[in-house]
Amino acid sequence: MGTKSGIDGVLDVAVVSGGVGGSGNAAAGSTGSAVPSSADYLGFSAGGNLTGVSAASPLPVIDSTNYASPDGRAVKVQSNAAILFSDDFGGAAVDTVVRWDVIDGGLPANPTLHGKSLTQGAIGSGVTGMSDAVASSALTVTMGTGANAERWYLSQQAFAGAEDLLVILSKSQSIAANGIWIGLVEVDPTTLIPLYNANTPSYTINAQTVPFYFTNAGGVEAGLQTVNTSYATSAVGDSSGVAAAGSTATALAALTASSEFFIEFHAEDVIASNGAIDSVGAKNASPSRVSTQVPNDGKVYKLLMRFRNIGTPASSTTVTVQRILLWNSQEMRVEVTSGRGDQNPQKAVAVNFAGGTVLSQPTGTTTQSTPFLNATGTPAASTLLFTGHRFLGGQAWNTQASTWAWLKVYATNPTMGTTNAAMNVGIPPNSSVNLADIVGQLGVYTGGTLYFALTGGAALNDATAISTVSVVGAQFISL
Repeated sequence: MGTKSGIDGVLDVAVVSGGVGGSGNAAAGSTGSAVPSSADYLGFSAGGNLTGVSAASPLPVIDSTNYASPDGRAVKVQSNAAILFSDDFGGAAVDTVVRWDVIDGGLPANPTLHGKSLTQGAIGSGVTGMSDAVASSALTVTMGTGANAERWYLSQQAFAGAEDLLVILSKSQSIAANGIWIGLVEVDPTTLIPLYNANTPSYTINAQTVPFYFTNAGGVEAGLQTVNTSYATSAVGDSSGVAAAGSTATALAALTASSEFFIEFHAEDVIASNGAIDSVGAKNASPSRVSTQVPNDGKVYKLLMRFRNIGTPASSTTVTVQRILLWNSQEMRVEVTSGRGDQNPQKAVAVNFAGGTVLSQPTGTTTQSTPFLNATGTPAASTLLFTGHRFLGGQAWNTQASTWAWLKVYATNPTMGTTNAAMNVGIPPNSSVNLADIVGQLGVYTGGTLYFALTGGAALNDATAISTVSVVGAQFISL
C-alpha cells in the first residue's frame, strides 16, 4: 500500500498490487470468510486511548471537502459551498440533534459535551430560569427576571474564526439589565468545548459590566442599552485579562422591530453593521468596531448566542431570533461591464474621500463674456464677473512691452487696496495666459458672486492702476 499527502491535509490511499488479501499476508483471509485468529487489527487514538476499528467505533475520516482553518488544521465542520451554518428555526423546537447545544445557566465547571469532558472553571453563571419557544420560523427567548440567569445556544459545528455572521433579531424592550451577545468563542480543538479564561476578563457597555471568561471571542452585544437603537461590539484575544468594547453604534431603527446585524471577523478587528430587513437600502453609516482586543484567527471557534441577566431586571424581556447564518467570508461582487445603470446601494463599492469637494463633469451651454480692458490711469476698480455660474476659464493678456500686470478674482465685492484676492494671476509683458489651465477641467464654482480687477501690482490686496489705457484685458468663459 502506498500513500501520499492529499488535499487539506487529508491522507490519500492508493492500493497497489498484492497489498490486500494476497497470499503474502498470513493474517489475511478470503473476502467473506471468517477472520483468521492471526489477524491484526487497525486502531486509532480516541481521547488518548487506543481504540480498535469496529462497527461501533468506525475509523475517523475527514472529507477533503470539509473546512480547514487558516493555518491548515482540519476543523470538524459540515459545509455546503461557502455556507457553514444556517438556521431559520423551522419546526416546533430548537434543533438539538444537529445544530445547537442549549445550555441553561451557561457552561459549568468541568463540562461534558457529547461524551467529551474538559477540566476547567465555569464560564456561565450557573443560574437557570430562562425559557424558549420556536414557532413561525423564529426562536423566542424569554429572559425572565431571575438575578444573573443565563442561557446559551452553542453550535455543534466548529469554525475557523475568519467568517462573516448574519443574524436577524428583535427584542421587546431595551433595558440595561439584559445582556444579548452573539458571536464566536474559542473551543478546545479536541473536545470542542469553549475554553475558560482564568484571567476572568469582562467588558463594560453603558456602565454595565459583563463577565466574559473566554480565551478568544468576538461578536455583537445587542443588549445592555436603554436607548432602543444602540448596540456595540465586544471581544477578547489570547486569554487577555481585559476584554474590550467597541464604539456604540446606532441602528437604523428601534430594535423592538426585526433588524439585521452583519458581523465581520478579521485578524485586525470585529465590525458589526446594522440594516433593515428585506430592504436594498444601505446599512448604517457608523457601525461598531473593536480592535484593541480581537480573537486570534488561528484558533477553532463555535457560534454562541448568549442571553444573560445583569443583576435583577425589573421586567422580563423576550428576544426573537428569526435567522442566523455563518459563512466563509463575504465576497465582493461588482458588476462593471453590463452598463445596466444599477444604483442599488447594496451592490455599491464604498469610497471615502479624505477631503475636498467632489464635482461632476460640467454640462450645459457655456457663455463667453465680452472682452474687458483696463481703464485709464485711475485706481484699479473691481468689476462683476458673474453670479451663480461655474468659472471655466478664458484668457488674460498684457500688451505692455516690459511691465507685468495682474488679474485678481475676488469671492466678494472687494474694497480695493484692502481685500485680498482669492485668485491672483500674473500676466507677463507681451503675453497671454490661458485661464482654463489655472481653474482646471471642472472649473471653479462657489454658488455666489465673483468679481475681478486688473492691477499693476502683485500683492493680493494691490490696487495699483495701470498707467496706459486698454493695454491689459481679459475674457471669461462660464457655465
